[in-house]
Amino acid sequence: MARKKLTIKRKGYTRKAFTAKRGKKRYRVRSATVKPGVYKIRDLGAPGRGKKYIPRLKKGTLKEQGYSLSKSTAARRSALVKDVRKRGYGSTRGSLWALVQLFKRTKPSYSSKAKTDFNWLVKKYGNK
Repeated sequence: MARKKLTIKRKGYTRKAFTAKRGKKRYRVRSATVKPGVYKIRDLGAPGRGKKYIPRLKKGTLKEQGYSLSKSTAARRSALVKDVRKRGYGSTRGSLWALVQLFKRTKPSYSSKAKTDFNWLVKKYGNK
């Protein structure tokens, strides 16, 4: 799908004179008139709404460490800790987020479990 082009129209204005310091020298910059301009940019959509991205999943990556959404909370979290040690925080986080998104419509209960696990994982390992 081709993105639209937006036309941006800038008003002209007069810039005031100022003193610029470059290195140890000072330069007096005269006032100048900036002409109005018209140019086109690519439409980036509504602010704050980027493309949806779900990481690619490999079959059984979380299961290798014993993670299953049908297990208890403690068992799931211990499996996540093992997975973080093996594959790293970013990979585990990506796989878990993919489960949240993929089960959202088909099995909402699994999605909510995965989301609580995701939030726990971010709290535990997030800002390190």
